Amino acid sequence: MLVAHRTSDSNRHEAGAPLSDLLISAISVFLSPIREGICRALIWSHHLLSTQKRKNILAWSKELMLGGVSRPGYLGVILAEGEKNNVQELMTRLKSLSWQALQVRHEECRNEWLLGDDGRCVVEVEAVSEIVKGLKGCPAGPKEGDRLSKWFLEKMKIK
Repeated sequence: MLVAHRTSDSNRHEAGAPLSDLLISAISVFLSPIREGICRALIWSHHLLSTQKRKNILAWSKELMLGGVSRPGYLGVILAEGEKNNVQELMTRLKSLSWQALQVRHEECRNEWLLGDDGRCVVEVEAVSEIVKGLKGCPAGPKEGDRLSKWFLEKMKIK
């Protein structure tokens, strides 16, 4: 799975709460829209080899409470999801670095998390196929997972 789930202060329960209560609360929080302005950005780079850039992506995503995935190598991919201003800040920081080629292939905003309301970090993977597989199994369900995986392949111009 690409991301785990965040527990915000408003979702915390006192120690000793029954597990069923915790589970019901977690599911209801996950299924309800979080707030408007949850965005996803799909960023393509000719390559992502620099260990410093890779460390920056992971550190910045954690700082900005973004979830998603990063794929280093030739055909670098960064897929980040989080609050709109935080996703835009990540894109601003990435664009300030030196790149052979870097493009924001797509950006979309909705009022719900699709990759999971992780809020911890972007996870690095080795292969594009891992991203597609992870998107198909997204927490939003199989229908949304199929849409996300097709969206990813289309925007990355992969057939």
